[in-house]
Amino acid sequence: MFSNLRSLKGKLVNHFSHDDLDGYGATIISRLSTGHFHEVHQCSYANFEQELLARVTKIEGMEDENLLGLAILVTDIAPKESETLERLNALHQRGLTVVLLDHHDTNKYIADAYPDWAFIKKDLNGRDTCGTELCFEYLKEKELLTFIDNSTSIDSFIANVRDYDTWFWTKNGNLLAKDINTVFFAMSPDVWTKNQMRKFSAHLEGQGEVEYGLNDIEQMIAGLENEKERRYVQSRAKNLSERIWEADGETYKVGVVFGDQYHSTMGNDLHEQFPHLDFIAILDMNKGKGSLRTIHDHIHVGEISRAIRKGGGGHQKAAGFSFPIEEGLYGIESCFNSKNKFAISEFTIKP
Repeated sequence: MFSNLRSLKGKLVNHFSHDDLDGYGATIISRLSTGHFHEVHQCSYANFEQELLARVTKIEGMEDENLLGLAILVTDIAPKESETLERLNALHQRGLTVVLLDHHDTNKYIADAYPDWAFIKKDLNGRDTCGTELCFEYLKEKELLTFIDNSTSIDSFIANVRDYDTWFWTKNGNLLAKDINTVFFAMSPDVWTKNQMRKFSAHLEGQGEVEYGLNDIEQMIAGLENEKERRYVQSRAKNLSERIWEADGETYKVGVVFGDQYHSTMGNDLHEQFPHLDFIAILDMNKGKGSLRTIHDHIHVGEISRAIRKGGGGHQKAAGFSFPIEEGLYGIESCFNSKNKFAISEFTIKP
């Protein structure tokens, strides 16, 4: 499946991945492999390209012969700028091993343009896949996971991450998948990662047929957070505003709320309450982040996100984009007729 891609065997690897559950799941798999992962970067959409380019710039100054022992692996996220893609491709041609593994179909054009180092596929074996699964399958095919490729614990972990990231858990009733994500966000990412690594070490050294699950402390955290989430979503529903947005020449009925937590669950729950809307938009004014969610099969919020804002994108039913906080402030101040120095130049949303 990954025959076009080079192997990471014997390479010193810089691993860049998304900062959500699926992105961290992919870096856990790489940590469990026999590859030499020198640095791991968990990036948001807002800072990914900047961090990647910082590493690219350093590598570009090296002699070609030194590039042969280095690699860049990118999982569950992809560069948007054509300049970044061209610079990666130039380094790949000079001898650097570049591997991009992603499952967001809005990024498929990258694999079409650079098939020698980019693999982007939305589904595997007749179902939606995720970054964690693609990373596992790639490392297994390249013989860097020979000692865990039949682990029940790893397989069930990947299945749960996939169910949550593709939102399949809402169809098959897999509440464990949701609880894993809940615990992930309740803990600091470093603590969560260390806890999972300890679990897998114990499973791999002991019983190979152990299903992945939550320990007692994680179950308690999940219970507390689920109740907190329920109350938060309920409070947001009271403040939902129905708006008309225009994106890429199309007009949509949108439910808009402000929120800085529980975006996926909130978006799904609110849309179930207001199904006449095309999608739900959750705006986080603290981080300058917009999250779009839909329950409809005829709406593709990944494409809408990309149309709304350069750098936006995602899945058909879950996507997002970033925006400068100053632009949001501009809109709020305009409501009060306040003077401000900011002007919206790129925002294509029309309330």
